[in-house]
Amino acid sequence: MLRLSEIVSLPGWHPEAASFVPFAVHGFLIHHPDGPIVFDTGIGHGNADIDSAYGHKSEDLIAELHRHHVDERDIVCLANSHLHFDHCGQNHKLRVPIFVQGAEQAAAQEPGYTIPEWAAIDPVLARMVDGDIELAPGVRALLTPGHTPGHQSIVIDAADGCIVIAAQCIFRASAWSDGVEDTNLHDPSWREAAAESLNRLRACAPTQVLLSHDVAIDAPNGQNFK
Repeated sequence: MLRLSEIVSLPGWHPEAASFVPFAVHGFLIHHPDGPIVFDTGIGHGNADIDSAYGHKSEDLIAELHRHHVDERDIVCLANSHLHFDHCGQNHKLRVPIFVQGAEQAAAQEPGYTIPEWAAIDPVLARMVDGDIELAPGVRALLTPGHTPGHQSIVIDAADGCIVIAAQCIFRASAWSDGVEDTNLHDPSWREAAAESLNRLRACAPTQVLLSHDVAIDAPNGQNFK
């Protein structure tokens, strides 16, 4: 996991401001024989609205890649789980194909959904997806709506078992076994879709589940959870 940011405060209007606990913002680096793949790029820098509303400590994506001994010029592609500001803020630092669900791109056009300049994708680099797609042999992006209309997760068929990068399909690790979190939904009408998405990921019987905002879940055979 790439630890790209820590959110240390929320604006007062946020529905979870009263019960807020600081949380991390993760990106993900997938080492693959065809070249490294990045999934999500964290919070960008220099946006006055975000910097005044959210207390955050954000790292530079390129510096974080270097910390993992990866040259950004070797990255073969980027995928975004979704286009909220804390998941696409440093997309512009990688000049690679960017895989995003078409439904997510459409949602990102709505006012207040994201930071438009962070979510904007160069048409030359854009790879719009409608459903599941293989990013590289053994690495699949699965459409998992619920948190947003076009949220996607990653499933990796690794040598020692399946790894799921659920991103923000769930917010807290406990929800892997507890079920859908109502506070993590795009709106209440997406509850059934979110439950179906979670079931899709559970059916992969992963050995580990990685999340955007919480700790990893060790899940041997998809059964035993922290």
